[in-house]
Amino acid sequence: MSRMFGRARELAALDRVLDVARAGRGTALVIEGEPGIGKTALLDHAIRSADGFRTVTGIGVQAERELPFAGLQQLFGALPDHSDRLPEPQARALRVALGLADDPPPRPYLVGLALLGLFAEASRDQPLLCAVDDVHWLDGSTVQALGFVARRVEHLPVAMLFAKRLGVDVAHLDATPLLLVSGLDDAAAEAFLRSVVPRPLDGAIAARVLEEAHGNPLLIRESARASAQIEAGVPTRVADPSLPVLNRLEGAFASRSAHLPERTSLLLLLAAADPTGDPRLVARAASRLGVALDDLVPAEAAGLVRVGGRITFEHPLVRSGVYQDADPELRRRVHAALAEATDRQRDPDRRAWHRALGTFGPSEAVAASLEHAASRAGARGGFLAAAAFYERAAELAEAPETRARCALAAAGALELAGDQPRALRVLEAAHDHAADPDTRARIDLVRGRLLLTLERSERSVAFFLAAAEVLADTDPPASREAYLEALSAATVAAPGEHGDGIREVAVRAASAPGAPEGADRVIDQLFEVILAMALERPRSSLPLLTGHLRRLSDSDDPGDRARWLWVAGRLAAIAWDERRWGEFVAEGATIARAAGALTALAASLTTEVALVLLRGDGAGARDLADEAVEIWNSIAIPPAPYGIVAVAAWAGAPDGEQLFARALADCAARGEGMGFPLVHWARALHAVANARYDEAVRHADSAARYPVAIVYATWGLVELVEAAVRTGERRTAADAFERLAVSTRAAGTDWARGVEARAAALLATDPTDAERLHRESVEHLRRTGLGAEVARAQLLHGEWLRRQRRRAEARVVLEESLAAFTAMGARGFAERARAEIAALGRGHAAVDRRHDELSSQEAAVARLASEGLSNADIATRLHLSASTVDYHLRKAFRKLGIASRSRLHLALAEREAERHPHRDLGLQAASDQN
Repeated sequence: MSRMFGRARELAALDRVLDVARAGRGTALVIEGEPGIGKTALLDHAIRSADGFRTVTGIGVQAERELPFAGLQQLFGALPDHSDRLPEPQARALRVALGLADDPPPRPYLVGLALLGLFAEASRDQPLLCAVDDVHWLDGSTVQALGFVARRVEHLPVAMLFAKRLGVDVAHLDATPLLLVSGLDDAAAEAFLRSVVPRPLDGAIAARVLEEAHGNPLLIRESARASAQIEAGVPTRVADPSLPVLNRLEGAFASRSAHLPERTSLLLLLAAADPTGDPRLVARAASRLGVALDDLVPAEAAGLVRVGGRITFEHPLVRSGVYQDADPELRRRVHAALAEATDRQRDPDRRAWHRALGTFGPSEAVAASLEHAASRAGARGGFLAAAAFYERAAELAEAPETRARCALAAAGALELAGDQPRALRVLEAAHDHAADPDTRARIDLVRGRLLLTLERSERSVAFFLAAAEVLADTDPPASREAYLEALSAATVAAPGEHGDGIREVAVRAASAPGAPEGADRVIDQLFEVILAMALERPRSSLPLLTGHLRRLSDSDDPGDRARWLWVAGRLAAIAWDERRWGEFVAEGATIARAAGALTALAASLTTEVALVLLRGDGAGARDLADEAVEIWNSIAIPPAPYGIVAVAAWAGAPDGEQLFARALADCAARGEGMGFPLVHWARALHAVANARYDEAVRHADSAARYPVAIVYATWGLVELVEAAVRTGERRTAADAFERLAVSTRAAGTDWARGVEARAAALLATDPTDAERLHRESVEHLRRTGLGAEVARAQLLHGEWLRRQRRRAEARVVLEESLAAFTAMGARGFAERARAEIAALGRGHAAVDRRHDELSSQEAAVARLASEGLSNADIATRLHLSASTVDYHLRKAFRKLGIASRSRLHLALAEREAERHPHRDLGLQAASDQN
């Protein structure tokens, strides 16, 4: 093993990574430093030290950065082929990514899951080391998959090491722990210098070398070499010490090739431009330039390259130094020769890329070949590579329509890859060069969608409105759709005081072209409904909504359903239609999982959280909220706070106010106005649950001031009625009830009737009417399956019965309510019920057994297993490997005191029912993620 100077700290850090992996706990580490600082040497040390490990290595090559999954092919070639052990969606995604199948393109998270599964299988019998050098030059699709895996190897015997250049961002590894490698100290630098020169340098020269190198080992070596040549009288170009290290090193290597024969220099440049290192390909290209492979002999003698089964450079900076130092026209000639020499059948993408780099000025033909390459890359799921091809095609295209088409396609590929900021930059440039208003309008539509995903602010609304107004004359159906997008975005952004901006957008949208005669599009119906609600016409819009929801539910148009399910789910909640709400969010999540559309999946899961809470499944809702936050974080988009906030509100957690304040601040910072009624409603519900009615009135009134198009406004009315009655503000309660009844009567569902009867019972002054309304409320709500709503109705009924001194009846109703609230983890409401029971004269003694607590991951795995999902299915659902699922499940069995899946459902039910009343319900961890 070669000696390393002055690296005790770094070597100890690498040894710890390997030791942790040997112990079965995976970890990842990014080794970062300036060029030549010794990152590669440290990786080599780790590889040599990994006794008993299976080792998988890869290296990023700048010229291959845009080729889809080029890095994944390196890694896959070093792994045992365990793809047959992966869940079929993951195995299929892997086959497509590697070009082994022609199925629809996989989304990035499926490829990441597949790679995670391969690592898990490969590490079953021995730990695994994955070491990747120059990861900043690896293609983006592979880096995305590696980053996905690096965040999920905690319970696998896997060590992951990545070396990257200082100052170069690698987006999907930005959360990975960092080992910063700096220059050698003076003593180590001097010792290293002595080790690399054949004879001692003059003292003054050695001092200058060390002073100028600043402890950079490669710079020390190259400077010493150059100084020795100068002493020997060999003409040598000396790098300016004021230049950045990268330029000095590239200059040093370029100087070593400066005195080579002209034919050798040309062939060396050819080899530098070819990332494959294939001597046969280089020889074919060389013949087109009038040189031969033998011309590399002088470069090999100079120690710059080695020619064998592959052509390899002494250091990556030799390649980049030779390439960057070459004349641009010569580089184009070299790439053109490589394009001609590359097999158009076996390697069409690399051929297209060489053609693009070998072209000077616009070329429609080259742009067309790049479009085809982009299409192939996208079909394999290499969305970042596809975007690069489309961007270069847009640069080379002569026709304005081709440039616009390629820019839009590039942005679409970047959106699928989860790189919305870069997609926006591409579209901004395309918009500035678009030839006509119609093209600019269509670009604005995509910009609006990207901004809505990235920020959820009113900035997206402006793009939709601008597009809608331009398209009104040229494409009326598209204009109506753009106006619908604007209304939907305005509902999320809710700009202005109490969402007044929604109404302003609706006024402009009211001028939209009419629906085409004879057309029966779902989106036209949705537009009319949302427009009416935004214009505050609930008495007409809500009956219209219920009818259109039925039509959407019966629609068999997959395009309409896939695109608008998230809107339909929200509208079903506004229409008190829990059955269709459940259908829409379940279908939306299924479609998103199958397609790997993480943004849509996170939105569907977030929308589902409130429904699951209303069904009385607090633990399930927490799992969904946590999964949604994990997905948001994995695609670097700010998490939507709705799920976590709703869980905290229902739970009545003691730290709820802190979480609400953070959510409100985050929404304010982004301009996400819908967060305000959400938090107002959540604070009102939280206060009602904990019997803080004065506080609840304020927050509920604030939520109810928003337009009916935001569901939290209507839910705020529910809390306002109860809180205002308890504080004696009957006029406020009556006014809120009248507004609430508009929506509940328009809906006519059991949920709506049950909530209306519950609110009416609170206002009833006649005991007979109150009794009837309380019973009607429970009866309607029982038909819905919304257990939390039933429990609230029972709580109010029990409180009323106690005040009527009907103690025995009150006890039965209240204890049933208490059991439901305890099971769902609704701490505040449970305390209210417990207090009422205590007021009857006999306290309720909850069972208090001590169990080991399940972690959030163990609870999620156990819950899904109890529902009958296999380990593979759970792995897909939670973005884990099957081995990690098995690990969590075994731990859950031990903590629950069971030995098989058949006991899981009962054990979890007992755990929820017996949960200590003062437990924090796991909300802190969820809030920390947000």
